[in-house]
Amino acid sequence: MSALPASIDHIVDADAASALERLEGSPLVEEGQVNLIGLNSIKARLGDRWPARADQVHDHVCKSLSRFLSGRGHFVRISQTDYLVVQPDRSRYQCQTACLTFMRDLLSYFLGAAAAIDIEVREVNGLSRNRVEARLIDPTTIREDAPPATDPKARNNTLPSPDKWSPFIAADGRRIHVSCALEPVFSLAALQQVGYRLTRTVIDEATKVPLSKEAQSALSPADIELVDLAAISRGISRLNAQGASRRPPLLLIPVSYSTLGTRRGNAAVFACLKEARGVSTTRVVCELKNIEGVPTSALFSSVAILRRACYAVIGRLEQKPTRTRETFGTVGLNGFAFKYRGPHDEDIGMVASLAPDVAAMQDVAPTTMVLGLRAPREIALAKLVGATHASMRVVN
Repeated sequence: MSALPASIDHIVDADAASALERLEGSPLVEEGQVNLIGLNSIKARLGDRWPARADQVHDHVCKSLSRFLSGRGHFVRISQTDYLVVQPDRSRYQCQTACLTFMRDLLSYFLGAAAAIDIEVREVNGLSRNRVEARLIDPTTIREDAPPATDPKARNNTLPSPDKWSPFIAADGRRIHVSCALEPVFSLAALQQVGYRLTRTVIDEATKVPLSKEAQSALSPADIELVDLAAISRGISRLNAQGASRRPPLLLIPVSYSTLGTRRGNAAVFACLKEARGVSTTRVVCELKNIEGVPTSALFSSVAILRRACYAVIGRLEQKPTRTRETFGTVGLNGFAFKYRGPHDEDIGMVASLAPDVAAMQDVAPTTMVLGLRAPREIALAKLVGATHASMRVVN
């Protein structure tokens, strides 16, 4: 087989380009969990028959990959002969071994044998919307039990100072400060506190007035990104200041979906989450915000990548959770959370308001969290209607 190019620049369609864009800058590439498998040896062997047989070959590859990949593994065809294979649940060496095993079976099916020179598996080391760079893997040198190239414990686990992100100058010229608080999170099965949820207040420093929910939504994506990063850094800093013996087992951190949509924001969020995982014994849970209206495929990719950097990912619903299964049933979220905005004065009214929302979330994921409750009585009512977790609002 002739020498393979070091990069692929002819992406087949917009869906493939979009899938590549979502992976750009993600830790999956850095950790060797994204590979290419190529069909050039099959194409070369078929010769003039390739145009007539190509659809049959691709159909077989798609069906076989769908059966072969486990867990959150997925794939996308990016060129006439190349498939991008993403395996978030496996190590770098397990990913390579899995792809090599698949290619041997594929070549045996179409060519009757799988010579080492025909096995085309490449590890992706860089990509963008219109380009993939990858290095060819020598199938004779791969061992599934090979040790990682670097010891994760050897990393410098020093979080950036919270002051790196806040205060900042917003796009409209205002000086913005991000303040954080930790509100207690309760497991309702035993009615006991299991951790904290990070809440943030965005303040206009000139007036000292907190921005409303609507005003925060009107901030530019770059400003929202800085709010997210300031909150993550400040929350982890506050948590670690408590000392190892007092750290709670769980910390819920909010991240806006729009922040993950930019290369800089995506990389910075993952850097913060990975560092947080390294310096704290607390399990970090990502609360993914602003997910309504996001295409299912894009949300699936973001959730799969986030779950590599934290303990779990739950979706924060701003709207009432109706049609939750149809909208979010296939994106891989561990749970859902929503802020209760119904009546507080009467138990019957609160139960009537909470019950359908909790039921809509229960239909999709095992974890259902009610945010911002005001009293232990309300937490008991959330348990009564079937919620699994709740947070208690902090009153300043």
